[in-house]
Amino acid sequence: MEVSLSAQAICLLQASALGLAGGVLYDLLRPLRHRLPPLLSLLCDAVFCLLLGAASFALAMSSGSGRLGTVELCAGLTMFLLYQNGIRPLCLPIFSISAEKIWKTLHFDRLFKNISQKKKNNA
Repeated sequence: MEVSLSAQAICLLQASALGLAGGVLYDLLRPLRHRLPPLLSLLCDAVFCLLLGAASFALAMSSGSGRLGTVELCAGLTMFLLYQNGIRPLCLPIFSISAEKIWKTLHFDRLFKNISQKKKNNA
């Protein structure tokens, strides 16, 4: 059985791209999680875990014999950590400003303010 060097390189690149995409998705959901009530924030975290888990599963099924090796997992984790510690400080202000504009445009601030006021009135 021959091992294709190009197939291994493609798998490593896919795992690295998945790690980078995981970091970007984490930061895209971050401003939303900070503004939501705790239960909905927990739901956002669950959605993040499900999306990343599904993407990891899809990557594993597309790679050789349906398994992720240690090298691929390390490549994905390394890219995630590189994003979190290197690229994130540049991207986070852009994501926060965009989330603020979307939040105000969709009037979510009023919706969640009304929900929290109703809870206080019922208590």
